[in-house]
Amino acid sequence: MKLGICTTPEHMEEAASLGFDYVELAASSLYTMPQETLEQICQAHLPVETCNVLFPGHIQLIRGTSDEEILAYLEETFQRVHQLGGTLVVFGSGKARAIPADVPFEEAFARLTQVLQMICDTAARYGIKVAVEPLRYEETNIIHTLTEGALLMQAACRENACLLADLYHMHENHESLAQIDVVPQLAHVHISSTGRGVPVPEEAPYYQEFFDHLKASGYAGRVSIEGRIDNFTEEAAAGLAVLKSLNQ
Repeated sequence: MKLGICTTPEHMEEAASLGFDYVELAASSLYTMPQETLEQICQAHLPVETCNVLFPGHIQLIRGTSDEEILAYLEETFQRVHQLGGTLVVFGSGKARAIPADVPFEEAFARLTQVLQMICDTAARYGIKVAVEPLRYEETNIIHTLTEGALLMQAACRENACLLADLYHMHENHESLAQIDVVPQLAHVHISSTGRGVPVPEEAPYYQEFFDHLKASGYAGRVSIEGRIDNFTEEAAAGLAVLKSLNQ
């Protein structure tokens, strides 16, 4: 499996020197990024293969932001992801996709399905896959488990829709790692410590179980560290060492 890290442009060269295979940038940060900065990222020694955080929190997908605004945002964002060479974008964005209190669940799910179709249709023009990310209950009120993510993905019925497994969210939601064995089209993985930092050696048996399920399911894609980091050099290097020991 390829090992990457979710970070910001200023840490890309450092991530390359540490031995990561790629970086994962926030797609929402690209929307307002100057072209000069985008061109500098293109020249970095580490590829931007994936992007997370598709929508900023002020966009309200279920009710509040119009289709025209959403489509304009997606067009510009995916064009920039494509410019950087990205081939997969994560659709987590818990605040943006949250159901307003006065919207029935059935209506919200139908609307979220429509939104995912818009995302996928725009992404497809740039050869980009869209990975639905289930999130912990504290971060949103819809799509929390791999099964729910798979149902949304299937409802959208788009060839470039796929699924992400995030170990932190699975842990927080008390979701069985065995779900990895049964869900379809798993195409991306996020990992962190149970405290949402970088992976740590003392939790290696738990990560090993996670990797065992990934391998048993046939997964051979990317695994991105997504966690809080205070000292990038020290913590990113330590987290990468843990993952390399598991990725045998």
